[in-house]
This record gives sequence, C-alpha cells and structure tokens, in this order.
Amino acid sequence: MKRFLLFSSILLTVSFTNNLMAQGQGGGGGNSGPTSACDIYDILVQNISVAGPQEPGTCTVTFDLAFSLKINNGSKHIFLQTYIESVTQNGLAVNNPHPYPDYFDCENGTTGEKSPPNASEAGNPLTNIGINLQGAVPQFEPYVPDPTLAIVGQTATTEITEVTLANGDTRFLITGLEVVLPYECGSGTQYVFATDIFASQTPKANKLHCVSCGIRTLGGVIDITGVVNCEMIMATFTNNSATEVEVMYEFYADNGNGVFATENTEDVLITSGTLDIEGGASVMIEPYNITMTDPALVGRDVFVVVSIGGARRAEMMPIIECIPLPVSFGSFNAQRNRSNVLLTWETETEQNSRGFELQRELGDNKWQSLAFIPSKAESGNSTSVINYDHTDLNTHRGISNYRIRQVDFDGQMMISPVRSVRGDGQPNGTLIFPNPSTNGQVSVIFESVRDRMDLDLVDMAGRVMRQWNNYADNSLQISDLQPGMYNLRIINRKTGVVSNEKIV
Repeated sequence: MKRFLLFSSILLTVSFTNNLMAQGQGGGGGNSGPTSACDIYDILVQNISVAGPQEPGTCTVTFDLAFSLKINNGSKHIFLQTYIESVTQNGLAVNNPHPYPDYFDCENGTTGEKSPPNASEAGNPLTNIGINLQGAVPQFEPYVPDPTLAIVGQTATTEITEVTLANGDTRFLITGLEVVLPYECGSGTQYVFATDIFASQTPKANKLHCVSCGIRTLGGVIDITGVVNCEMIMATFTNNSATEVEVMYEFYADNGNGVFATENTEDVLITSGTLDIEGGASVMIEPYNITMTDPALVGRDVFVVVSIGGARRAEMMPIIECIPLPVSFGSFNAQRNRSNVLLTWETETEQNSRGFELQRELGDNKWQSLAFIPSKAESGNSTSVINYDHTDLNTHRGISNYRIRQVDFDGQMMISPVRSVRGDGQPNGTLIFPNPSTNGQVSVIFESVRDRMDLDLVDMAGRVMRQWNNYADNSLQISDLQPGMYNLRIINRKTGVVSNEKIV
C-alpha cells in the first residue's frame, strides 16, 4: 500500500469573492460596475510546500499562482496585494500583523477616478507584486505608484509567464511565490486572506482603470489525506472549522508535464462531486475504482482539485503504482438483526497487519470508532482466508454506515468500502437513498445477501450504464450519476427472480 498526505491546509484556496470596479479614465469617471476590462477569474493555487528552515514563530510557504484576465489591450501594469483579513486559533481571534485595509471599499464600490494606494494607505501587505506588461513578455517590477512600498512575496526564483487563451483572454502563471505566515506551521491556525488585483493604463501607474478586490481565500480549513494503489483512489476530507463547508472536488489524470492547467485539455477528468462537511467532521470518498488498464490513468500522475466558492486548489498525487496491499479483503458485509448489526469480513491475504478498527456513521458525516479487532494472522502475515465478525448494538432508526480502518504495525492504514444497513424497525425490501439524489451519489441496501446477484444500471433509453456481476455484498454505493432517471435491475443468480428499482 502507498499512502499520501495529499496536501497541507496551510494555504488551501477555498473561497472566492470577486468585487469588480471599473475606473473611468476621462473626466467624470464613475463606478460603471463589472466590465470585461478587469474581470479576473479562474484563480488557481498549486504546488504549495513548506520552505525551510523556518524562523521561530512563523511559517514560510512557497506556492504557484495562476489567474486569467479578460481581454484587455491597454494595461501597462498589474499589481497584486494580499493581506490577512482575520486569523484565529481554536476559534478565537489572535494578533494579525497584516490587516486588510480595504482601500478600495469593496463592499460599497467607488466613484470617480481612483489612484493606487501609497505606502501608508497600503499598510503591511503579506504580498506585494508588480507586473510590467509594456514589453514583449511580462516582467516583475517595483511598486511603481510608490517605490517606498517594498515588494513582498517575490524571490530570486519567482518567474512569470503568460499564455493567450482560445477566447483571447490572457492567463498568467506566477511560480515560486513565497509568504511568511505569522504563526508556526502545524499550529492549527486558520486564516482568511484578502487580495486586491488592480491595473493601470498609464505609464507611471498614477491612475487605475480597473480593480478586482476582496478576493478571499481560506487557509487551515480543509485537510485531505488519501490512498492510491492500482485498485482505487480514496480520499478523506476533514473540516477543521466550526461551521459546515461545501467542498467541490475533481480528480484529473495529468498529461505528463506535472502541472495542472485548466487550459490544458489533455488533463483527463476522472470524476468530480460535491461534499457538505460539518464543522469538525471528516468525509471519505471512493471516487473511482481503477485498474492499470484504464487508458486515462496508465503512467499518469493524478491531481486533486478542490474549491469552495470558486477559487481552486490543485495538488498532485504521485503516479499510480500496483503495489500489493497489506490486506486483501475478500468480502465485507453488515446485516441488521433487530437491534444488532452483525459485521462480517474476510481477508484473503494479510501482510504486517496489526488489526481492524470498526467505524460507524449515523448520517451526520461523523465516523465513530466502535472496536478494534486484532489480526488473527500469525505476526500479522497470512496467505489464507481468515474470517472475522463483530456484533454492534445499534438501535438507530435511520440508515447506519459502517467501514473498516485496517492498521499496519508500522502505523500505515487503509480504509474499506462503506456498507450500509437500514434503521432499527425499518421495513424490509431494497432501500435506495437519497432518492432523488442531488449530488450524483446513491446507496443501495438489498433485502438479503443470502444469494449472489447480477446488477444492471440502465438509463431511460435502455442502455446499460454499469454492471456488477456475481455481487455478494448487502449494500452498494453508486457515484458520478448524471442527472436523470435510471432503473437498477436486480437478478437473483440462484432463483432467476428479477426485480427493478427506480433511481432519480
């Protein structure tokens, strides 16, 4: 097994509020509202890493930033300033040395021509970057409106490139940016960053023709851990904040250049979805069962792209390898018998296995540990089938979900697929939930697992979209459904009886 910490939440870009203001260049000017001249969009942060060595009490982070600018033939300068709007630890506000001055009064807009902020008005930005567009290629420059305001965030290795998109807009990529956060890495600090991007058509940048301000991003909110092997990709999303967060995720197979780029159509979308994660909760997804014969993934790295509210954050998962799993599950079932749920599973092989932590979730996205079952394999190693079982007292009236967290002696782990059972007292029969589904994911609980089944998922045109043959588990998770109506055809292999269930 190969486990990866997909990315640190030090600077996870997850929220985007873009307030656009166009500044008149002639007399009278005025606030003309959003215009194509200053529309900044598709902001992407990737390649985040903690730089070292660290100064005591701070956290130095490097990253790459990309953004697109609507067609604009007149800009001579672009400036980017980032601040910390708020910073908290354990839910309490702490000292903020880089407060957001909101010079452009983003919430209320502005009127007339606007001059760029001078050093006093700009305060103490976390980053202050100047870009000169007057040459054949973009170049970094001092802060032209007031050279006494120091450039911050740019290092000797920072580079900028631009490409023209198919629609004529310009996409900028800045690599090697560096920020020094005011609290130590791993301190559990949560940040709300605010960024202003503004442009000028005058040679000395003494007047601005447009501003994109109040671009907000969050740091320290979402942690993601993942497992990759030749059979599956799994990821667990943890919300470190106290409030519910909606997370949109995408998995892409890289085209081989090691850089995720939205303008690169050769990065193959594997799957996508949306998660609602309560404060302090974790949600695990199994977005894609893969094999090395999948042409979209052979020899490719995989990117996880996450967004909350618009701005996106991309991180690479190393190349998929067929590495033997420490435990190969032969089966895993959960079956209700009145107020008890019997969990049974078998392993076909075990390697260095310490045991199995059983976990339960009651529809609130919070996984609870039930028990730890030590491995029966001698010294944790076995090449023969071993059977396990555990009975859970469960009087919950709603759907209950179960999973197994297998742990090695060296501390590594893998997580099993999820199995679901109906609530105590709920009637028998096949149960599908949620139905209708709003996120393309449904779970199916079958009436019985005494006999094996063949399953066909059929759309309204009669096309078989997916198949599961010789299926023996008591529940099934279906993901990545496109909007529409489907029929789940269930064929009992022993009796030949066919039943049908509608999925919306």
